[in-house]
Amino acid sequence: MSVRTRPAWFICVVIGLRALSCSGSGAAAEDPEAAVQRLAGAIEAGDTRAIRQLYVPGRARAGDQLWGRWSSIFAAYDRLDATLQLLLRGIAGSRALVRCAYTVTGQSVRQPGGPRYLVFAETVDMPLEQHGGRWLLGGQEWRRPDAERRAARLLTSAGSLPEHTVVHMVLRMQGGIWWPVRHLIWSGDIGGARGATTTDQRKAIGEILQKRHALKQQGALHIFAAKHADGWGAPQDLWHAASAAVASVEQQLREQTTRVEAAFGDPGEHQRLADVLYDAARYALAVEEYQKAKALDPTRTNRRLARALRALQRQEELRQWQERLNAQRAAELSAEGQRVAQNRSAVSLLKPPQVLVCDHAIVRHERVEPLLTDVMAAVEEAHRKAVTAFGFPMESVQVSVFRTRQAYQEFRRRRGDTAVPEWSGGTSGVDGILTYSHKGVGKSIAHEYGHEAVRQFVGGAAVPVWLNEGIAIIMEDAFADHERLTAELYRRRGGAFFPVDALSGPWTLWPTERARYAYAQARGMVEYMLATRGKEPLLHVLRDMRRRVTYDEAFGRNLGTSQAGFQQQWAAYARSRMPRSRGRRTRGQVPSGEREADPSSD
Repeated sequence: MSVRTRPAWFICVVIGLRALSCSGSGAAAEDPEAAVQRLAGAIEAGDTRAIRQLYVPGRARAGDQLWGRWSSIFAAYDRLDATLQLLLRGIAGSRALVRCAYTVTGQSVRQPGGPRYLVFAETVDMPLEQHGGRWLLGGQEWRRPDAERRAARLLTSAGSLPEHTVVHMVLRMQGGIWWPVRHLIWSGDIGGARGATTTDQRKAIGEILQKRHALKQQGALHIFAAKHADGWGAPQDLWHAASAAVASVEQQLREQTTRVEAAFGDPGEHQRLADVLYDAARYALAVEEYQKAKALDPTRTNRRLARALRALQRQEELRQWQERLNAQRAAELSAEGQRVAQNRSAVSLLKPPQVLVCDHAIVRHERVEPLLTDVMAAVEEAHRKAVTAFGFPMESVQVSVFRTRQAYQEFRRRRGDTAVPEWSGGTSGVDGILTYSHKGVGKSIAHEYGHEAVRQFVGGAAVPVWLNEGIAIIMEDAFADHERLTAELYRRRGGAFFPVDALSGPWTLWPTERARYAYAQARGMVEYMLATRGKEPLLHVLRDMRRRVTYDEAFGRNLGTSQAGFQQQWAAYARSRMPRSRGRRTRGQVPSGEREADPSSD
């Protein structure tokens, strides 16, 4: 229901009449909508004092950002007009939670009689408390972002960026709302329809979000906007699908969010949603839901909220969406790209000639590369995962994308590789990541990014192949059926897996089927290590190897067992998850008639 504001005197009369009509009953109290009406009237009146009186006493101090924000708005705008749409309400005794959609417009005080401007438009959850039958604001707000507006504002603030700059934005769908996650700058030309420019970025981005929302997909949405001499090109979008494990978590979040929406204002449902968000490492959103549960039921313990706040502080990768882009940094990236492109060394001349540069990587590609946005999204996602899931402090990585498999393999042979398997989709080493343009290029880059992360971290020390490949296969989120593959391997080998020594040497010359099982076992072993020990012991093993401690000593010191002993522990765990009969399928198992995924990299 829309609440269109009226003059302040009219609202006061209405509220007064309501109070008189309820005075005889004693038990009747006003609806939370009345608090929304009073807020709308105070906004239009431009009365900071009136807004302050809408809060619970002691909750709106002189420096409080909520009414302080209105004070700054009143100083900048005149003749304000506010529309508040009450979307949801939930009452829990003397406390309530409401969700409102704000739209506020006004005239600039510097332009009396001038055009009206949109001051802001956002959706906000607000707690209310009942005092003497009257609802007052609880002193907190949880904003639900307007992704269209924030993305458009980001491009507006980037007007000083040089030509051939690409703004790369990443958004995720959570709880039915698009959440801006992060963004970065690329310097270089991504091609596309050069003549297609748009002045209404908000509308163009809104159409992308609406289209993607209708598909109900799970994962990350990457939006690319390229700067041309005559303005911003039409945004390009790419969906980066979530892995099976992440999709399962997203399904839990969606189900619990639906329960919250159906029982809005129920502190128990809000806390259960917070628990799911915390388990999914969405600490910022978990904190908000714990705070809502606490506002609705003050008797709830602060222990879970405090835990989420501590986790949020530790989460190094969680940075706020910054709505300004650094023109100086864009110019530095452009200069770096030009230096790379002008490199005339023999090896460089054999690589693709076009260059894209960001803080995470240097991408070399052919002039016309239809999968270039797939490459850029894969680099961004891989960097994020290497830093957050494993804790690797990444330096810039060079990625070369050849036009064909033949060109990729020819480059490898010319630089001296003696064994290039036909199933190889990419490799990494002193020349960075090498791959070619194919449907699975994003997966290949993510896989090789895992190898590059290990190589940078250990400083050239020789890491056993199973550990290196296990990290890489987790990075690419492939082989979701690794439990089935390890079960098949166990049956075929008469109840045994590959011995760890066999997995520690090179796999380059292995047949495709044998390599497939090896990849699956390696991923299972590394996943088991992360699940039972966490990432710190793994990092300590690699750090000791960088200090030239032998691998066996480093492994035993940090995991409390030998490599063979660890494999025995994993094997017992893997057997416990296998089906007890041939007719029963394990979680995540793929029917035998479906096509198996081939390893994409070496």
